[in-house]
Amino acid sequence: MAAELKAEIKETKTEIGTVKAELSEINTRLRDPALSADDKAALQIEKKQLTDKQQQLRKQEGLLRTKLLILIAGPADLDVQGSSSVEPKCIRVQHSVVDELSEHATVTAFKITGQQDLKDLLKRLNAAGLIEVMDGEEETAAVTIPPVAITHFTDLEGGKLYRLAQEAGTTLTSARRQLGSIVAAQENEMTQALQRDAQEEDPSCVAQPQLRILKDSYGRDEMEVDGVVLGKDKAFTLSHKSTFTGASMITEIAKKANTIQHKSALPEYAGTLYACFKGKEVIPVFMAENVAPEKSDIVRKSCQEQRVRLYRRTGNAIGPWASMKRPERMAVASRGTMRRVL
Repeated sequence: MAAELKAEIKETKTEIGTVKAELSEINTRLRDPALSADDKAALQIEKKQLTDKQQQLRKQEGLLRTKLLILIAGPADLDVQGSSSVEPKCIRVQHSVVDELSEHATVTAFKITGQQDLKDLLKRLNAAGLIEVMDGEEETAAVTIPPVAITHFTDLEGGKLYRLAQEAGTTLTSARRQLGSIVAAQENEMTQALQRDAQEEDPSCVAQPQLRILKDSYGRDEMEVDGVVLGKDKAFTLSHKSTFTGASMITEIAKKANTIQHKSALPEYAGTLYACFKGKEVIPVFMAENVAPEKSDIVRKSCQEQRVRLYRRTGNAIGPWASMKRPERMAVASRGTMRRVL
């Protein structure tokens, strides 16, 4: 009986190899720029049929292997959910990795020991299943018919490269995650520009991302800013916005800077991150990626009045936008100028 099962498995694997070769040939033909629309449509249908056949053959192979394991090990010793009786399958998976700056694609190797392992992996990667990456798939992505996603351990083939099949709704999740990555990258870019300028005033200034979230004496989150640059005598707290909507944005970061400076000297905050700001001048900094032309005067005037340093993006560069002189000093200068004129 075992010999018969092994023979069936071998025969099935041979069929899978034949189908795979036919799929590879179709992929090659689909890349031909001279291929007519009718021929391309016919090849797409044929490819879909072969893909379905390949999936069925793999399921058949998985069932045959399970039967063979049961025959050899016995039902009591076999756990198809991930027992050591089942041979692990090492696969590679294309997926995205999100760090504090960006989202990028990578390939990671995974050792799958059973169905539960596969379920845990799909849950962790937020995927509905795995799809084998065929030869030439990238070049023919625009004309291929989506294959069936693999969700069962028995359908996996060790050594293969897979990509993720997205769940319904994960496109929106991915878009939100990508937007969050862009915002984080912009905040980091702004912090680096601020650090560069701050070091001209205080060479000891360095970005301190761990100070972005400040907790109270009970360890509860109390305040958050978008960036912190800390030096020996000065500290810069950053507010970065996508779009400027009103002066309240500037008031918010000005109040946060004042609060941080005040609490840094209080005894009850001595054991918190607020203490890192003690004895330093805390300077608020504001930047918005988008400022409507009719609001340019508003943002500059508000920053001047509240002593907030204003930054903007010009092309790919980030730098100070306007002088932060206080209005009263400007007024004194004007009167002096008038006396000289008179």
